[in-house]
Amino acid sequence: MKISFVTPQFDNTKHGKGSSAKINYGNFPPLGILYMMAELRINGHECQLIDANSIAMTEDQIVQEIREFGADLIGVSTMTPSAPFAYALIRYLKTRLDTPIVLGGVHCNAQKERPLYEVPQLDMVVIGEAERTIVSLADAMEGRIPFEDVRGLCFRNSQDEITVNKPAELIMDLDELTFPAREILDHSLYRPLPLSFKALPMTSMITSRGCPYGACSFCFEAGNHAFKFRRHSPEYVIEEIKKTIIPAGIKEVLFWDDIFLINKNWIAKFSELMKPLGLHWSCYGWPKYVNEEMLRQVADAGCWAVFYGFESGDQKLLDVIDKKMTLEDSRKAAEWTHKAGMATRASFMLALPGETPELAKKTIDFAIELDCTMAQFHPTFPESGTKLFDLASRDGQILPAFEGRMKAAYVPDGYKDTEEVERIVKTAYRRFYFRPRFILKHLLRIRSWTDIVHYYHGFRFILGLFYKERTPLKQVCHVEALPASENTAAR
Repeated sequence: MKISFVTPQFDNTKHGKGSSAKINYGNFPPLGILYMMAELRINGHECQLIDANSIAMTEDQIVQEIREFGADLIGVSTMTPSAPFAYALIRYLKTRLDTPIVLGGVHCNAQKERPLYEVPQLDMVVIGEAERTIVSLADAMEGRIPFEDVRGLCFRNSQDEITVNKPAELIMDLDELTFPAREILDHSLYRPLPLSFKALPMTSMITSRGCPYGACSFCFEAGNHAFKFRRHSPEYVIEEIKKTIIPAGIKEVLFWDDIFLINKNWIAKFSELMKPLGLHWSCYGWPKYVNEEMLRQVADAGCWAVFYGFESGDQKLLDVIDKKMTLEDSRKAAEWTHKAGMATRASFMLALPGETPELAKKTIDFAIELDCTMAQFHPTFPESGTKLFDLASRDGQILPAFEGRMKAAYVPDGYKDTEEVERIVKTAYRRFYFRPRFILKHLLRIRSWTDIVHYYHGFRFILGLFYKERTPLKQVCHVEALPASENTAAR
């Protein structure tokens, strides 16, 4: 059978990060779809990718692409920030096509069958790891097995009732997976936010699933949604790079694992194998776990930046979100990373339960003290099903709609209103990025015209955080936005 996979039209710079800058940054290959396509193709099915998240396409153009392909099933993938756009797209597709539509992605892992109630035009939802579920769904579509036997599937039955099947089993040996179908991509479409990459074309990779820590009270990989941590062997990862990335002319890799720098033996072996390949790469670390030796190893193997979720400059607030680390852990991680010659890209959460604007200023001061190369400051998004959501429900006000990462989704008791939350976020960006020392340090790093272009776009992006359009997402998409379900700090 034929399956068309579609990503919704979503401007990550504007609606995802909250900047009004007219720049095409922040797009990554849809890895989840590429894994499913690889498994479907080896099982004899034809697949099409319409990445409207990265290519400017109208809804009519998407419909035309699907019609020309002759799809028997449409798969839409979304995270929570893009969910309103995915819902709007599904509604529109159903006005033009009779093709069954299945929705998947991180958003569905948190919301379960809820999208089926909110979008009557939607036929099915896939929950959990979907490589095997999507192959079983194709079998069910062709009449070989009952829909009730497709694990990880929620669907409308013939009586228009919603059936929730058994959850999908976790893939315990990730080395059994087929390499994602990167050969179908136009890699020129993808690049991270300004100043968060060194060379293009670039791509992203996943070497593990689940989080090895899995306790942070705010995170999707903790609490009721946590998946057991599993990881590819270093040899598998290197083989994937050699067969799918280097032949495509890729110059840089972003490892998208929640925590990449974990297990010193794995990192040592990976670094040994990675070094001869000569690629630039970056990854995510946990301040509690990294050490000088590990950071030297990855730097020597081509890693140029580590992204840390430092989160807060107040120890009590770190304890509130169960980070199980200290401010001193963060200080050492930043110091060792810089000493190894790498950049620190950092994330901080503002307006946590129990926080006041005065405590938020401690976090801003801490970010400046750590001398982070780049930093992002986001208002807290309590995630449905997490401990933080329960705490936020008792301390403060959770707002009914998610309207972008610069807009307040929660107001703790220590703040007056949403305006004060959003004002402190802007203060953080202003104090961090418009310091003379910070500006001078980065001016001295300019070595080429390419560097000038990167800094120009980075400056425009930061300015766009202050002077942005304020049209709510629900007006843009004509649908109600939902509580956030993608709130890992390292995103």
